[in-house]
Amino acid sequence: MSERSIWNKIVAVIGNGHGAAGLMGNLYAESALRSTNLQQSAEKRLGMTDDQYTAAVDSREYQDFIRDGAGYGLAQWTYHSRKANLLEYAWSRGTSIGDEDMQVDFLLHELQTDYSALFKRLQTAQTVREASDAVLTMYEQPKDQSDRVKVLRASYGEMYYKRYGQSDRERILSLARSCVGIREGSAEHHAIVDAYNAVRPLPRHYTVKYTDAWCATFISYLSVSCGLTDIIPVECGCEEQIKLFQSIGSWVEDDAYTPRPGDIVYYDWQDTGSGDDTGHSDHVGIVESCDGLTAVIIEGNYSDMVKRRTISINGRYIRGYGVPKYKDGTAYTVGWNHDSKGWWYATSASTYYHGTWAVINHHWYYFGDDGYILTGVQTIKDKVYYFMDAGDLQGALCITDDKGSLFPWFVD
Repeated sequence: MSERSIWNKIVAVIGNGHGAAGLMGNLYAESALRSTNLQQSAEKRLGMTDDQYTAAVDSREYQDFIRDGAGYGLAQWTYHSRKANLLEYAWSRGTSIGDEDMQVDFLLHELQTDYSALFKRLQTAQTVREASDAVLTMYEQPKDQSDRVKVLRASYGEMYYKRYGQSDRERILSLARSCVGIREGSAEHHAIVDAYNAVRPLPRHYTVKYTDAWCATFISYLSVSCGLTDIIPVECGCEEQIKLFQSIGSWVEDDAYTPRPGDIVYYDWQDTGSGDDTGHSDHVGIVESCDGLTAVIIEGNYSDMVKRRTISINGRYIRGYGVPKYKDGTAYTVGWNHDSKGWWYATSASTYYHGTWAVINHHWYYFGDDGYILTGVQTIKDKVYYFMDAGDLQGALCITDDKGSLFPWFVD
């Protein structure tokens, strides 16, 4: 999992950005978000590294995991009963004790069951500091709970809130604004190109050079940096990026379209201004704002720098728009929702399950990274599962009875 994936899973269950950030800040303070992290003092005492300890527990060669008093994992679980529960949870999932995905699920399960009062506070916290202090004093409970420690842990939480607590539109536009003024050839420009070239698989196997045109590379950099590659395709060429937007149903051909902030506008400098332009796209930028008559665009490679341009709606040179399907900004109906892609579950008016397991009405479901339930035979973390294909319990996890027949698993 990535840092963003951990955030997504936590905020989907808690349903509150302040609460999620306060929790994430404490996890960072405890383990630097490393799920195989063994308490440093225990490394010396036990004579094992993080990886050696994890492997020894997984192989069951090391039998003292529960009572060795060594902090371990994302939350640095230390007390024997909590470590016993963590180990049993890992065994039930068939994963390594150091599996990050498993630990996040266990953490959320533990909060909802053994720390329900704290869980409710995280759901209603009005500030990151409020949530962070609650996690520190009610969950992690280190020896040092001084104001200095509270301020430090809250600062980590604020870092995550700034990074992920904003809506997707706000985050990508905030990043785009921070890039205004970057000049071609600068270290910052090289970092943009390097971030694109680090994508795997690299689109069309082409490594962008520092001397190449980089307007589409800039848009891809924004997408990659904000974790939005599922809705803003990664490409270094305008025409290829347009094709990808078309392939996911996010392309608007109409030059007269009134864009929203966060939309992607493509230009054709050979546009005659007559009728709807369908020519070859030469340039691209991201819409920062629009008043219905004009739009302000932030563009990479505009006079060899990141710069703003103001255009007229339905003006000359507009080739069309990529319109990312941002999930934010919509008041979701809490509970099950269905659209053309399938079933998904909103946990609040602004959050939904994605990239996680969840028990709903006594049945397990797995929600993909796009938020939709999985059905049929699926492989998750190298394990094969079967989910109901159709019917009232579509997507419910199935198990086998004594005769080998599949049926939906009912959870008490």
